[in-house]
Amino acid sequence: MKTIHPSISIFSKNVNILRERKNLTYNQLGRKAGLSGEMIKLLEKGIRSPSLNSALLICEALDTKLTIVLREENQVGELNIQ
Repeated sequence: MKTIHPSISIFSKNVNILRERKNLTYNQLGRKAGLSGEMIKLLEKGIRSPSLNSALLICEALDTKLTIVLREENQVGELNIQ
């Protein structure tokens, strides 16, 4: 069985919050990040874990930093978009 770090769940939830705040579809965010919309969907649902490269590309596409997206307190929607 594969062990999933708790930060992956935090990342997934926070990417979802930011994507929705920016009114982006999975496909739109995927295009901006150079990934597929299906990959974004799987990442947000916690089905897939992002590589470090994918995580950085997603953060860049959302105009934020990885350190922001990994903050646990942001799970409740208190993310500050920079």
